[in-house]
Parts: sequence; structure tokens; C-alpha cells
Amino acid sequence: YSWESQQIDELWEDIYDAYKKGDEEYFLGSIILTKKEESKSLDIVDGQQRLTTLVILFCALRDLYYSKSPDEYKKKRILGRIKNSESNKERLNLRTQPQNQNVFQQDIINGIDFSRNLASKELDENKFLNAAFRFKDKINGLMNNHSEVESFTDYILEKVRIIAITF
Repeated sequence: YSWESQQIDELWEDIYDAYKKGDEEYFLGSIILTKKEESKSLDIVDGQQRLTTLVILFCALRDLYYSKSPDEYKKKRILGRIKNSESNKERLNLRTQPQNQNVFQQDIINGIDFSRNLASKELDENKFLNAAFRFKDKINGLMNNHSEVESFTDYILEKVRIIAITF
């Protein structure tokens, strides 16, 4: 995962601006997937950065807002984007380098420890946590208005479009 703060901020701002303007939908782009005959999963050929960033955003929303929500339906909607509700398997596995999967699993999927006081050097070294903490600042900016968080989440889940091309 290689996205820097600028790319994370741009993604948030693009989606949030589309939401605030009332755009019918926001097109995030296309992703290219391939399936090996012996595998049940799909490999991402193009679009890894965007999908990884979205999963980090879903985890940040889960840990900052939805973990405290008494509404089980809303919790399940965001959790379902992180793990398959039937198999309980993560929807995104990073298989390029095993150490990246372990860091992603521990720091993001299993729960983001936002109480950590991380130096900028640590955030530079751990791009996953950098993205999570960037999203934390943005989500916290919405936290005074619970309906804003929920309607923005609805926009992301229902109006952000990705076209998947599978071969």
C-alpha cells in the first residue's frame, strides 16, 4: 500500500464534496480483477490502492462511530464491507507480501487503536495507519452531527460506484 496523505485527502474530499452537492452518485473508477481457475477469490490487477483505502475508511468508521451505535443494522452494514457475514473472512487480503497482510490485519482489520500516540515517522512507515489517522481527523470533524456521519456513510455505501472488470 503506497498512498500518501495527499491521495487519501483527495479521495475523501472528492467523495465528501459529491455528497454535500447532492450528486446522484460518485464514480470512483474501474477495477480490474482476475480469477484463477482453482481459486474462489479474485485477484486485483488494477485498483488495489482505492479498494484498500476504502476498507481502511470502513474500519475507521467502524471503530470511531459504529462500534458505539446501538443500531445493529447500521453496525452490520459497515461490518459487512470489512468481513463477509457468512464466512467471517476478510473481504480484502493483501497477498503481495506476507508482512503487509499481517500489519493490515493487526492494525486495521482487527481494530484500529486510535489511542496510540504515533510520531510522524511511524505514520510515514505504516501507510495503513497513516490512512486510518487521516480518516480519523475527518470523521471526528463530523462527529458533532450524528445524522451527518450516518448519511455520509449511506452515501459511501449506496452511491459510490466502482465498475469491476473481470477476466
